[in-house]
Amino acid sequence: AAISDPKIITQNYYLNYIYNFINSSSENYFIILLGFISISLIIFSNLMNALILWQITYFAKIQGYIISKKLLTNYLKRDYNYFLDKHSAEISRNVLSEVKRVVDGIILPILHLISRIFVSLAIFIFLIILNYKITLPIILLIILFYFIFFFLIKDIQTKIGKETTVTVLGRF
Repeated sequence: AAISDPKIITQNYYLNYIYNFINSSSENYFIILLGFISISLIIFSNLMNALILWQITYFAKIQGYIISKKLLTNYLKRDYNYFLDKHSAEISRNVLSEVKRVVDGIILPILHLISRIFVSLAIFIFLIILNYKITLPIILLIILFYFIFFFLIKDIQTKIGKETTVTVLGRF
């Protein structure tokens, strides 16, 4: 906004305070400084998002490794007679494919949901502080649309999940 209307620097309390605090020599210099700060914040935000995504994925894959290891250890502790009735492909499927489905279909989405809830709460709190009269109706509208969308696709998602299970079971 400061680029299109430099007068906003003197009209906005916060921009004016920063402008006077750093004792800027001109409005153009201050606008360029705001541009560099904005670009720096975008780069920092993207780096943080990449780091968080990497950590979430790493954590989920480690959990998959732990689950696979425990499942395989459990199979190895079984009596020989147990394996007479089981096909080795079924055991392989459980250790490899089903654990991957649990990690990719349950653990990762839950971790992403938790991280997005924290970000959404921070934005929500900031918006409430900024202007609660506009924020509350908008948030309620978003929640309403979410529940409408959820109930519309719930059956489709269940059908796709069942088809995926049948397909995976057919592979082994």
